[in-house]
Amino acid sequence: MRFDNKIISWKSASNMVISNTSLAGNHSSGSSFSDMHEFVILKAFAVIIHAPKAPRIKEVLWHPPIVSWIKCNIDGTAKGCPGPAACGGIFRDSNAAVVGCFAQNLHISTAFHAELIGAMLAIELASKKGWISL
Repeated sequence: MRFDNKIISWKSASNMVISNTSLAGNHSSGSSFSDMHEFVILKAFAVIIHAPKAPRIKEVLWHPPIVSWIKCNIDGTAKGCPGPAACGGIFRDSNAAVVGCFAQNLHISTAFHAELIGAMLAIELASKKGWISL
């Protein structure tokens, strides 16, 4: 095996890869994912593991609609711009009971497009169900 026009053994090449990977990994501030496969690889290269930050929890208050009305909450998102996208929505009555919901894979799209499609699908479903007080 050659490296910088010098012949080196497989053992030396392997040790060079391990030490350089360890050095680069230990100078990284990125966090690792929490799967066992990645953990084993990082440990094999003696890389210090940076656990991902704990998610923030934010309290959100939901207010029900007035009696005999239906409330719809929708969302749309894309991973990238454009990227894999989807939208969905949930319909609830004044007792907070779920009366309908939907989810739609939009393949490759933008977040803006996903939000618009989510709103359009919500209106279409409400119309089909006869929910005029939305």
